[in-house]
Amino acid sequence: MRRLPLIILLLLAGCGGGPVTQPPPPSVLEAREMHRQALDAYQSGRYPAALAMFEEAEKLFRSIDDPHGIASAALSQAELYLLYGRHEDAARAAGRARNAIDRGSGTQLQPQLALVEARLRIPEDPTVARAALRELAALPGRTGALAALIECDLAMQAGDECLPRPIEGDPLLQARLYQLQGGASFRAGRNEEGLRRLQAALSIYRSEGYRPGLASVHEALAEARLQQGAEDEARQHLERALYLRLWINDAVHARRVLERLEPLASDAELARRYAAWRASLHDDAAEPQWEQMMTELLTPL
Repeated sequence: MRRLPLIILLLLAGCGGGPVTQPPPPSVLEAREMHRQALDAYQSGRYPAALAMFEEAEKLFRSIDDPHGIASAALSQAELYLLYGRHEDAARAAGRARNAIDRGSGTQLQPQLALVEARLRIPEDPTVARAALRELAALPGRTGALAALIECDLAMQAGDECLPRPIEGDPLLQARLYQLQGGASFRAGRNEEGLRRLQAALSIYRSEGYRPGLASVHEALAEARLQQGAEDEARQHLERALYLRLWINDAVHARRVLERLEPLASDAELARRYAAWRASLHDDAAEPQWEQMMTELLTPL
């Protein structure tokens, strides 16, 4: 039997098996791949690289007029900026996400945007922020659970009663819950219980490799040690927190850690070192020497 040419076989296969799915054009693939790489960088804790790639992904999605892609990339930037404590940058990114969503990216990203916007309101109007967070807490899934934890934390800081709801299936949220419970225990004078819960949070963050969480727990442990008069231990916890903040290029929180470290310096030279690092992390300073500071932090004077 005479063999059919390959092109005819392909056409017949297409007719028999339904329409042939065409791959997305290169411009779409490029935007999606950049977004995927950004997510990978975020998951591995490479936050500066993730932020740069989310910015590039947003530009690529904008170049193909993809509102959903624009909103998703901008929201990821907003969340990273919030992690860094850079609220003005987070607000600008959230605004770009809002514009893209309003232009027709559907409702899928609305809860995530609402959570970011509620968090942005906390410094200036915590009452309004708490009301928005309570509404979001009714949502299923991670967004609702995270909103509930944040609102509960704000309630406790305001002296109100709050019982955090149990967390299942999300280690990072469970660790945050332990942090919240630990803080509540310390405020109630149950110091040993507070330490146990902070150590539980630290263990989870270590297993997940979540550097911002590790840093925040070390900062909380430092505060606990200070209350007990153990200044050397507090300084050790703060230096561990500082190393982690420097590793992820978090200038805002690194400055705050250094402000707490300076009064705990064991000698004048160490105090000068802390002050010099803090000065180099101000917004109007040149690009910080992250690697140099981390190396010096591990180098005894």
